[in-house]
Amino acid sequence: MKQIMEKNVPHCIFCEEEMVAGQFVYLDGINGIVHAKCSEWKEDFIQDKGKYEEIVSKYPLYFEKLKV
Repeated sequence: MKQIMEKNVPHCIFCEEEMVAGQFVYLDGINGIVHAKCSEWKEDFIQDKGKYEEIVSKYPLYFEKLKV
């Protein structure tokens, strides 16, 4: 039987809106993604910054099931 992997659409923990390609996001210290415009994190808690699709593809171990 063929197993189907569904892709998940993440949401920003601050504004609760879906993440979509083209949005600028932060990868936080616990490997979560939030919109840069919504972030309340201090600079030292941010691991990486970039467009949503760049962060998801840069860290496939964490985000292999996320929809871009």
